[in-house]
Amino acid sequence: MSMDQANALIDGLARVRALMPSVEALDGQDFRRFSAEWHAMTEAMKDAVFQANPKNSQPDRRKFEYASGAQSIQFMADLLPFLHDKMVRHYDRSDELGVLDVGAGSAAGTHLLAQLHSDNLIWSRLRVEAVDHVPWRQRWVAMHYPHVNYQVLASAALPSRHWDFVVCSHVIEHLDDPTQMINDVLRACRGFAFLYAPYNEVELSPGHLSVITEETFLRHGACEIHMIDSMGFHGSGRRCILAVFDRREAV
Repeated sequence: MSMDQANALIDGLARVRALMPSVEALDGQDFRRFSAEWHAMTEAMKDAVFQANPKNSQPDRRKFEYASGAQSIQFMADLLPFLHDKMVRHYDRSDELGVLDVGAGSAAGTHLLAQLHSDNLIWSRLRVEAVDHVPWRQRWVAMHYPHVNYQVLASAALPSRHWDFVVCSHVIEHLDDPTQMINDVLRACRGFAFLYAPYNEVELSPGHLSVITEETFLRHGACEIHMIDSMGFHGSGRRCILAVFDRREAV
């Protein structure tokens, strides 16, 4: 895109924004017409910023948004009771805490944290950050979830003892050996780390490379182990395992 085209696009959006106060005066029929056009523009914007995984021969933006995104939200919802328990027990409502989602994917689940904790009504306010190692989701997150500070970054590059909460959900099973990523997550955490994964798969799901059991986590030190039946990974014999590490006294 040329500089002139970029300027025209940005100026056009500025003109639309300047017209927004007049929306209040639209009558019912005109407002329905406006809403339909607005949603059509939103869909066009999604198509424009969506970048598929280069390994995906049949990319589907709607499946990415509404299937993968829904699964990401469900997995974060699974974790919320455990995260909230640590928050209420060990932090004050007036605290502003930092949380990092490692391997955030679409960041739809990360955004749930940002929505719930952008204020201290639901206990502590959270500064929400996310990292993933792939670049093709960056524009999607920037456009949809402006309250999530998203970076393309390898877990090995994370600073040490930087976040009060670190979440890593349904990531480590995609690795041949999850040891280094678990170490990176624990190193980055100064509070509580939450590692969540499918449990003891008999037949690995597509894309999964490692079987995750209690021993996967216990070799990294003392932790709470919880078994969870998740609608995000539902089916006969399918369960998830959550390991919660207290890193407050780690050296």
